[in-house]
Amino acid sequence: MKRVKRISSANKSGPFVGSEFAFEDFTLTELNKFTYAYVGEEEVDGMMMDVVDRFPRYEKSGYTKQKAWIDQDAYQVRKIEFYDRRGGLLKTLTLSDYREYDGVWRAHKLVMINHKTNKETDLIYSEFEFKTGLDAGDFVKGVLLRIR
Repeated sequence: MKRVKRISSANKSGPFVGSEFAFEDFTLTELNKFTYAYVGEEEVDGMMMDVVDRFPRYEKSGYTKQKAWIDQDAYQVRKIEFYDRRGGLLKTLTLSDYREYDGVWRAHKLVMINHKTNKETDLIYSEFEFKTGLDAGDFVKGVLLRIR
């Protein structure tokens, strides 16, 4: 896309670079950003899952609730349903192709389906690299523009 876009800290619920993802969707792993309610267990694709409702603590969240399916064996999130401010199902995220990096599992395929627009975005990662020597200065807009 050859552009640099700053993400407003106050608006994380809008579309992210023309996809069905929002920037808010990329902060899913931060446990303290939610309150939780255990729903129960469910079998999905031969795996036993814990089903948990997550309620965002962030008052400007685009969602009122997220329902997550977590694999009981590997503790990997396999599916999340996102509910809009009216309580209706807005989007479903499916995570798959997990690979291990130094004891941490990362999903390499994320599929987001928007139920209101019937559009879908597939986000596919090839490999993750960690500890590459980047610091905060590498993410300044001027630096990012030069490396395009």
